[in-house]
Amino acid sequence: MDPRDFFAELKRRHVYRVAVAYAVVGWLIIQVATSVFPVLQIPAWTLRLVVVLVLLGFPIALVLAWAFELTPQGIRRSTDPERPASRAGGIATLILLGIAAAIALWFGVGRPLPFGHDKNRTGTETGHAGAADKSIAVLPFASLSEDQANAYFAEGVQDEILTRLAKIGDLKVISRTSTLRYKSAPENLLEIAKQLGVAHILEGSVQKSGDRVRINVQLINAQTDSHLWAETYDRTLTDVFAVESEVAQRVADSLRATLTGIEKATLANKPTANPAAYDAYLRGLAVVASNRETATAFTGAADFFDEAIRLDPKFALGWARAAVAHSRAYWGGYDRTPARAEMAKKAAAKAHELQPELGETFLARGYYEYLVTRDYDAAWAAFKDALARLPNNSDALVALSLLERRKGKWPEAVAHQEQAAQRDPQNISVLSQLGITYFALKRFSETHAMVDRLLALAPENPQVLAGLARLCVVEGNLEGAENAMRSVPPVANNDYVFEIQIRLALIARRYDDAIRLLEAALAQPGSLGAFVGQYRYLLAFSKELGGDTAGARATYEAARQELETQLRERPDSADAAIYLGFVQAALGNKEAALAAVQKAIDLRPTSVDVVAGSAAEEARARIQARVGETDAALQELRRLLTVNYVGPDQMPLTPAVLRLDPAWDPLRKDPRFQELAEGKQP
Repeated sequence: MDPRDFFAELKRRHVYRVAVAYAVVGWLIIQVATSVFPVLQIPAWTLRLVVVLVLLGFPIALVLAWAFELTPQGIRRSTDPERPASRAGGIATLILLGIAAAIALWFGVGRPLPFGHDKNRTGTETGHAGAADKSIAVLPFASLSEDQANAYFAEGVQDEILTRLAKIGDLKVISRTSTLRYKSAPENLLEIAKQLGVAHILEGSVQKSGDRVRINVQLINAQTDSHLWAETYDRTLTDVFAVESEVAQRVADSLRATLTGIEKATLANKPTANPAAYDAYLRGLAVVASNRETATAFTGAADFFDEAIRLDPKFALGWARAAVAHSRAYWGGYDRTPARAEMAKKAAAKAHELQPELGETFLARGYYEYLVTRDYDAAWAAFKDALARLPNNSDALVALSLLERRKGKWPEAVAHQEQAAQRDPQNISVLSQLGITYFALKRFSETHAMVDRLLALAPENPQVLAGLARLCVVEGNLEGAENAMRSVPPVANNDYVFEIQIRLALIARRYDDAIRLLEAALAQPGSLGAFVGQYRYLLAFSKELGGDTAGARATYEAARQELETQLRERPDSADAAIYLGFVQAALGNKEAALAAVQKAIDLRPTSVDVVAGSAAEEARARIQARVGETDAALQELRRLLTVNYVGPDQMPLTPAVLRLDPAWDPLRKDPRFQELAEGKQP
């Protein structure tokens, strides 16, 4: 064939047009895949597959364009030189659509997306096959020191390496809390990787003797159970930071993570040159990692961090950690003195002064504004800045979600908590907060699933069992609630656990048991912090229900004095105002009771805090019921049954709660109340 005839035939058959159309559409497909696949955490090899398929499709498109034409009558063989061609590029488009459909089918059916819900999987069983190539879990480092009191040091080295890696946005790093339950050198690496949803495992050991440290580290590809590298470092204590930085950098290189300039500087950062300060800091981290919700844990961690910054006043990370510890001690109710609040404020400010761009500095500021000053807008801004610098930090995600919950932004709160649960899939606190959010939303089946997941991790955890008991109560299952708490000893300085133990005794009309527990707790008021007045009210209420009118009145008077003193010292305490309202109502002081609860509502209006504000409104309904304002109480209850929140007893309001709780006894005989209590909800 004459070359000129050949090229003319190519033109007639629109092969040129097909080539150009294919190149344009193929380029668009590759660009979309390049942008979208990383966001969906689709493995990197799939992008290469798309490119290969597009390239392979090119010669096929040209051959088909030569042999066929797309006509109004369908696809026909191109044999008639006189037949006019139809839409240029149709063949190319069909081929590319076929490629795109095949890819979509592969990922949508054959390979579920990483965030897709699989009813046959629990939340802890993240598919390992879909684990991102740039994902890693740092398992606990074994302590090989002869003195086992040095175990905290090995934990601290692991935590510091993990923390540095977690600041790299291109990596998925599982939080420390979720790795603590595994031993340092497990045999079932593949199973652990599946549970945590990662492709790589870093494990190691630490041996400390005097001022010398030996650190052994090895990076393992969990999918192939192959060692990518192993290294031993013999250094002095002052060189530990250099080792942590070197290990983190080498892991990032091995996982081919892309680091920004700030991330590179963060990896090389040396937070303190004082070994003693670093030692105290690691001891504080060990207390935090214990995940104990007690006064001793909160204040103990703060004491260690305070010692670290005393030894090195320029230790910004120590100041940041101290600010968080003091803020949590204040918020928990164990020490709500102005002195504790000032310590939190000073530590957060000092961290900002020393290292204003440190992610932990923003986290410290956020916790101070949230837990101490309750400036939710300032806290929100700080946590957003923290998350930008600590992309794998589950604390920042959960903190954001708690603020969203208070603002009534429930979908956002759930999304952030679910994201935190992916980063920290075995963290009791993270999973508990997600469960509480489901609980407040009255999504009880999902709450049950979360409780089951928590019980699988910590079957004897008092906090988890107390949550299960509350879930059973709102569903009207008193037997299930009592069974959940049967093995839990009373711990008066943990109000979440202790309060449900008292409530269950009152609901079951076991008033003597409630009185016994409360009297034992109040015999040691020093350990109760801000809960003394609350517990004194509950003791009086128990005596009243048990028929001891005189004893109840005397105890109500004592509670009134304690709560009034507390409000004078802390006029911003909505909880104290609520319980003072309960006490005044019991004493027959109607106006004082309504004024006290209105103060609580004014302190936490629903326009600022949906959760606390609605809890205060439920408290007002209780007081209205107690002082004879029945119509107002019933109107409030009818509305609150439709609102998402948890009440003064840390439970959502449901018809079952109305049926069971003696706090609603004043309304018990009213037909309108009976109708509410027999509602279709549990």
